[in-house]
Amino acid sequence: MTKQSKALAVVSALALAGVSVMLGATRLGVGVPPDSTVYFDAARNQAEGRGLIVMSGARAELVPLTHYPPLFSSLLALAVSRGASVESAARWLNAILFGLNIFLVGLAVSFWAGDSFWLPVWGAFLMLSAPDVLANHSVAMTEPLYLAMTFGGLLCLGGYLQNQRQRFLFAAAVLIALSSLTRYVGVTGIVTGIVALLLVRTKVDGEPRLGFSLSDLFVRRKFVDAVIFGATASLPIFCWWIRNRLATGGAGGAADRQLAFHPIKVQNVVSGFSTVAQWLALGKIRLDFRLAGFIVEFLLLVSLAIYMMKRGTRGEGIDAVARPILPQILIVFIIVYVGILVFTITFFEADNVLDGRSLLPVHAALVVLAPWIGSLLYGRLPHSSSLRTVFVLIALLLVGSYALRGTRWLTAAQADAQGYAGRAWKGSPSIALMRNLPAGIPIYSNGVDAIYYLTGKHAHNIPEKIIHGTGRPNPRYEAELVEMGDDMRSHHGVLVYFETLPERWFLPAESELNSRLPLKEMTRLSDGSVYELQNRER
Repeated sequence: MTKQSKALAVVSALALAGVSVMLGATRLGVGVPPDSTVYFDAARNQAEGRGLIVMSGARAELVPLTHYPPLFSSLLALAVSRGASVESAARWLNAILFGLNIFLVGLAVSFWAGDSFWLPVWGAFLMLSAPDVLANHSVAMTEPLYLAMTFGGLLCLGGYLQNQRQRFLFAAAVLIALSSLTRYVGVTGIVTGIVALLLVRTKVDGEPRLGFSLSDLFVRRKFVDAVIFGATASLPIFCWWIRNRLATGGAGGAADRQLAFHPIKVQNVVSGFSTVAQWLALGKIRLDFRLAGFIVEFLLLVSLAIYMMKRGTRGEGIDAVARPILPQILIVFIIVYVGILVFTITFFEADNVLDGRSLLPVHAALVVLAPWIGSLLYGRLPHSSSLRTVFVLIALLLVGSYALRGTRWLTAAQADAQGYAGRAWKGSPSIALMRNLPAGIPIYSNGVDAIYYLTGKHAHNIPEKIIHGTGRPNPRYEAELVEMGDDMRSHHGVLVYFETLPERWFLPAESELNSRLPLKEMTRLSDGSVYELQNRER
């Protein structure tokens, strides 16, 4: 058995361990953040034959699912139609995907690492223990499925560029198409595939290199391959967008987004750097310390690389193939992904954040790229160089840091479920009061998703002061406040304001609603307040 085969055997064992770890982390239930309630609602409706429809907080009525792609909800619906609960289906699906993503990262490293044993194992272990990877797989969200489809597609694309077998190209296109049906940012995979097919030369002087020439369009059919891949990968999401426009009469657009310019904010950039700092070795420490630590780590790594490039000598081993295909593809993917993410924040989603969730694919790609870059630099050092020991210590430092922080996360996760599945929400006094309200009473709230998921009652959003998708003031804010007041007065409605929700910056504060409407507090509870409208204006 070769070292590579042994490495993949250990990687497979780590992947199976990952499934077990995730099932243990979610033993009290899969996490249910706000977006999960939409996926669950769509899955239940599809399983019951009503199609992909969801409850609208704005109108308190069922509307077609357009804000999110359909694949995750459809997979949950398949399990629900066979008797599983939607929560159980999401828990098992994400646990399996966690194991699959660990395996894919190990496989991706072994794709270029030749007969190395430790590098694939190292990459797989980092995926198993990384706190942000664990956290994203423990909640009912689309990131795990997106990561599996995208990495699977990029691996197949690398396989095609390596051996020119058409079935790999077709498999890559299908998997990337599925990734775009999981998250709209999946179009990143389509762009990455097209760029890679056009720019990566598979055999130049015996080595794959980046480059492009007009002759490649004809000799290697690069242009034809790119067109076939792009058309196949784009067709499903294009059909879904057509369905969305037809289902909404064009009112919601293809993806329920509005085009508006809102430059990326400084705090979002800081959040991005803070997230990257945690990937290196730093955990939950003060933001200023974490940012400073990131800068120090980055400068040390760059200085070390420059020193070795100038003073080191080329050694033997993995760096004999200077530019393997898959790392090139992943570099293109990171550039395209971050570019599209910044573009989306700037023009379509003002409330998107550069955090551990949105940057998870970048982290996974870097776990594959880091040992490649490290092996190139390591190979330039003389065998007797003490800097080789530095490399080993850095690798062990990352393993120790990830293991320690991953264990801490796991201990906390096992103590209570996350989001609306947690004890605080299941035992919420405000939610209990909502369950006992007579049917037909209008309910307005800053937590309509929590009310609908935990009670089944339809509630209306309080008016948005800022349109959360565009970041611009709501021109109908005043009118909607009046409409809400009239509806509450006419139908004896109530306003429920939760204090335990994360800040929803686009909604008015409780104090502002009190100052703008003649509200009367019915009861104040440990997690929120319930108001009715006074009979006369203040």
